[in-house]
Amino acid sequence: IIKNYLRSTMGQSRLSDLAILSIERDLAKEVDFDEVINKFASLKARKGKF
Repeated sequence: IIKNYLRSTMGQSRLSDLAILSIERDLAKEVDFDEVINKFASLKARKGKF
């Protein structure tokens, strides 16, 4: 299997974010992911013209 650089490495930022989720797992369990998805989807797309 050939993997590119982005797929085969985990950056420091992602590793840090995953550690925070693990530490704060009780808080993360309370998150309503459907609400987060709907809020994100309702944001207007911001495209710049070149």
